[in-house]
Amino acid sequence: MRSVKKGAQKAPVRRRVKRGGGFRLRFLSPLREMSSGTRNVLLFSLYGLFFLLVPGIAWYSGYPQQCWVRTVDAAIDLTKRAGFSVKEVLVEGRHAADSQSILDAIQLKQGQAVFSVSPQEIQQRLETHPWVRQAAVRRQLPGTLYIQLTERRAVAIWQHQKKFYVVDEQGVVIAPMSRQQPDLPVIIGKDAPLYAPQMLKILDSFQSIKQRTTSLIYVSGRRWNLLLNQTIEVRLPEKECEKALVRLSHLLEQKNLGPNEVYMIDLRMPDRIIIRPSAAASVRLKVKGKEA
Repeated sequence: MRSVKKGAQKAPVRRRVKRGGGFRLRFLSPLREMSSGTRNVLLFSLYGLFFLLVPGIAWYSGYPQQCWVRTVDAAIDLTKRAGFSVKEVLVEGRHAADSQSILDAIQLKQGQAVFSVSPQEIQQRLETHPWVRQAAVRRQLPGTLYIQLTERRAVAIWQHQKKFYVVDEQGVVIAPMSRQQPDLPVIIGKDAPLYAPQMLKILDSFQSIKQRTTSLIYVSGRRWNLLLNQTIEVRLPEKECEKALVRLSHLLEQKNLGPNEVYMIDLRMPDRIIIRPSAAASVRLKVKGKEA
């Protein structure tokens, strides 16, 4: 036997690899080369990534959603069998809106499960209706749907490009006129719907004039002309319209002007009134100012 000296290290065994032209190949294991702390952190991160990816992939595939939808549908079906189904729809506040168009917006079927009805969705659909300004929808168990409508209030008829449209108190063009509404004045002009509510509010203080007003013409985007009794044209100023209407009111009361006696009254100048009477009435009328 060969004697081994104390303290001498054992020479490493070298193995030659015949392949590769005699080069020695050494394969390293990344995990073995890491410290135990780093290795634990890496493994923990991989496990965490795995547990995050699996639910994410499942959710992306839609499987949990499908299970939830089936569960909800089954619960709603049970409530329907228990008697919670739509048997009646109560609508309050409908006057001008067509009843069929309201039903089309509600989109309900008799016998539908009441808990399958979304009051918020019905409210949103109703408020897209041209005549509905605001809607409130709620369930009344076991089988009633209650709807409260606040409709737009028509104040004028807008004549534009040989067509007629209903206008509300906020200047909103509601819809084409579907039926005759002789109690509403006709407004004419490109931007007339935007400014007509303000003018009509001013006329509320002059009821004798408003009752005779059949049309309002918005001129040059800055002032109004009134047509009284479909025959008398009244030209109002751009500013201080209320003062001009006070003068017009006194004139109509004092002179008792008939629709066949005058065809134009000009109030655009604050210090005079220009009147164009008919030939028969020119002798009777005596008004301060210029007559033409």
